[in-house]
Amino acid sequence: MSLRERLKELGWDGKALLTPNQVAALLEVGRPAVEDLMRRGLLRVVRMGSKSYITLASLEELVEGAVPRRRAVWLTLRLLERLGARVELATHPEGYTARALGEEGRGLTPEEAVLALADRLAGEVEREGGDL
Repeated sequence: MSLRERLKELGWDGKALLTPNQVAALLEVGRPAVEDLMRRGLLRVVRMGSKSYITLASLEELVEGAVPRRRAVWLTLRLLERLGARVELATHPEGYTARALGEEGRGLTPEEAVLALADRLAGEVEREGGDL
């Protein structure tokens, strides 16, 4: 089961920030284990007042372990730049929108929006059976 599916199951779908207790429940570990990951810098922490939140992006990088999201976004942007595409990033009420080459991708974070755009562009190429 993917992290996103588990979030849906727990009713936390659409959250970009999670409390340490939520991360502990999601990973089925104790809070001390989550705090250790936070101290070691394996999870990015955002502080709001006296509360700490863990970014979903850092949790995904830790758990899913594939190509780190930031690297995938950077590569996507570089490839689009080499194609001569101008990528526009904007906010919208539900997060972020990335636009290029007549396509649009949306996500809760800028990274998710760029990766959604890449998925849409790849799907367009597959449907047309050709180049961008």
